[in-house]
Amino acid sequence: HLDLAHRLPFPGFNRPHDFNYAGIFWSEGVVGTLAFTFMNQGFIMRYLACKSVYEGRKTMTVNTFVFMPISAVVVGNLGWFAASMGFKGQLSPDINPKEVFVTVANIVCRPGIFGFVIAALTAALMSTIDTLINASTAIAVFDVYKKHIKKDQSDKHYLRASRVFSLVSTVIGMILVLLFTQSRSIFDAHYTFVAMITPPMLV
Repeated sequence: HLDLAHRLPFPGFNRPHDFNYAGIFWSEGVVGTLAFTFMNQGFIMRYLACKSVYEGRKTMTVNTFVFMPISAVVVGNLGWFAASMGFKGQLSPDINPKEVFVTVANIVCRPGIFGFVIAALTAALMSTIDTLINASTAIAVFDVYKKHIKKDQSDKHYLRASRVFSLVSTVIGMILVLLFTQSRSIFDAHYTFVAMITPPMLV
């Protein structure tokens, strides 16, 4: 039930002017995906945990060409559902964009399933957060603290340091949340952060 414009692969590249589809495609669809796949410390730690170089390469290939496209389709489905429901009049055109996910999920899911969807979303978010805290702590302890500040200490010492760095990383993340909530939208916050972090990492 989508109109022709919504069926095209990349509709309205530059409309509306404050949500540039071309910019979203190249920054998120291409650069963001590549950076997330090959520069995300959480992914790198998983690749390094493989039992051999061959297994690591296989994992990276499957993740890039199988799971990432599936993830893109799954995430995009929400927008497609919302656009179709809006076109059919099942969804108010004045709905707050921040409420689209909850509203569509509540309509699509049968009673009793909606809670499982929210629980799965919360679990995925928690998994991502603790992975990034763990990755940040590993970098801080092994690449900075152990290498340049406290050399040749016991494992118990570095374990205590890891706990401290985990707490510091969590506090920094919470402060960043407060800063980014002042942005106009989640996209502005996201791309502000990516613009500050990704280029130095690439260089």
